[in-house]
Amino acid sequence: MNGLTQQVKAFERLTIEAAVHGCRESALLALVTNPLVGNVTDAQALLDEVLTINRQWLTQFN
Repeated sequence: MNGLTQQVKAFERLTIEAAVHGCRESALLALVTNPLVGNVTDAQALLDEVLTINRQWLTQFN
């Protein structure tokens, strides 16, 4: 369980970093780190979709 906890905590920290700085690379790394995503291809597609759908609220990524 400790390994999973550390992996999820890394995801959370990278997500915060991405949100604060508007860093697409950190956002992608966060998604890749998430144990539910699985791979870079899916993470990239998910990130593109999330940023497109929510662009009016995620202006730091524009």
